[in-house]
Amino acid sequence: VGAPGVPPARTGADRTSVVLRLDNEPGALVAAMTELSIRGIDLTRIESRPTRTELGTYKFFLDCVGHIADEAVGEALKALHRRCAEVRYLGSWPTGAAAGAPPPEFDEAARWLQARRTGGSA
Repeated sequence: VGAPGVPPARTGADRTSVVLRLDNEPGALVAAMTELSIRGIDLTRIESRPTRTELGTYKFFLDCVGHIADEAVGEALKALHRRCAEVRYLGSWPTGAAAGAPPPEFDEAARWLQARRTGGSA
């Protein structure tokens, strides 16, 4: 995984990968997955790995259908940013079919998303 950069242009047939670190509390994973589900975003892969920093804490590697420039994916990433201890955007690339519906906007999360889209690290 390289340094943050501008993702390739949206094709309408894309995938997006992220890594989530969740708070170690009941329901944290289902709450994060709900952010994708309520927006109609298909999850194509999920893998868990221990963080090796604290017993019982994990990182979750996710691939989903869509591109960071898609409203549904962008809104889901903003929601995950608000909900999760950490969100690392790995990238979006052409390959599959996009889906989703737009939810409401949140200012701080919108700034975070814009930084991901433009290669910033805010």
